Amino acid sequence: MQPQTIVPTMAEDQGLASVRKRLPGWDVWRVHVYAAAYPTWCGRPVGAIVGIRQIESYSPVSFLDRVAHFEARIDMHIAATRAELTALPPHRPETPDRRKVLDAQLAALLRLQKRLLAS
Repeated sequence: MQPQTIVPTMAEDQGLASVRKRLPGWDVWRVHVYAAAYPTWCGRPVGAIVGIRQIESYSPVSFLDRVAHFEARIDMHIAATRAELTALPPHRPETPDRRKVLDAQLAALLRLQKRLLAS
């Protein structure tokens, strides 16, 4: 019978869990890049797909600051997304795909705004 090895929870995993807990309404993850000395912290509003500019930082503190800055300008992000949706050319082949991305982005931003207003 093989002895069981218990792997303790890593401090990085606890840090990620802590950041996620502080940011309801956000998808948060870390990317380990071999060329960088530190992992990159990444996030975007829940439900947004690749179209939204995600937030990146090399430390959880800086990441939280950048999210706060993004949230403070949520009205601007919503207006820009609506403007881009309105400006989509109707008869281009890529328009339906881009509209799908922008619709998901707008829905995610509106959910985030609602959560921010409620808190």
